[in-house]
Amino acid sequence: MVSGRNRHATHPVNAMLNYVYAVLESHVRIATVSQGLDPMIGYLHSRRPGRVALVYDLMEPLRAQIDHLVLSFVRSQSFSPSDFVLGAQGTCRLHPQLARRVARLTLSDVAVQAVVAWLVDGFRE
Repeated sequence: MVSGRNRHATHPVNAMLNYVYAVLESHVRIATVSQGLDPMIGYLHSRRPGRVALVYDLMEPLRAQIDHLVLSFVRSQSFSPSDFVLGAQGTCRLHPQLARRVARLTLSDVAVQAVVAWLVDGFRE
């Protein structure tokens, strides 16, 4: 990762992980804002303009569960080349039909809310 970004997967499993992490990011961002927290102020991730550091911090405890969901999905499915779209630069993207199936793998809102509630409860103590 020379650029510091991981948006250009070159392997189908990494493409699925990136997709699910993006869905998780949106769920955590919504949960964070709904609790009145500033998603830009984090502790583990550095602050940069436009970076939602708190959201990334809260995603960390959920990453192992996401990895497990995606790897279980990969082991239980058969894939064809048409499930993926390869870019000219060697990037791998999910076909929209596969993307819909992969998007359903994300953690329930209950798990996301539990992590955000843990943070909020910690601030109240």
